Amino acid sequence: MIMSVLIKLFDDTVKTISRPLASRLIKGAASYPKFRQATIKMGQKFYDNPVDEELAMQTTVQYLVQSTMLGTAWITIFDQMDRYLDRQRQRVLVADQAMEQSRKRREETWKEYDRLREETHEYELLILRD
Repeated sequence: MIMSVLIKLFDDTVKTISRPLASRLIKGAASYPKFRQATIKMGQKFYDNPVDEELAMQTTVQYLVQSTMLGTAWITIFDQMDRYLDRQRQRVLVADQAMEQSRKRREETWKEYDRLREETHEYELLILRD
């Protein structure tokens, strides 16, 4: 249930981010003659038979919009994965630091134990002499 909501939210976010880019592509195809010819040429390659310029341009623009949306989605996924991995690295670093502190405390405790054992042994020797 939650996963489907997250997927829908992600999909809507990608569409929202991609719309301005797609709008600029459409305007660019209409405004610039060289870009228009390139989009028409590209659009006609999608069909076996020659088609009119409007259909070729519309097909190319739809392809570019979908490519832009897909690219935006991949960039978002990679960014989120990078953030996730950064958090994981930070957690590992904190855990390593905690382990190091624990090891140092354990070593200090063993040193104290050895020192007290030596003192006790010395007291036992003193008691046995008397």
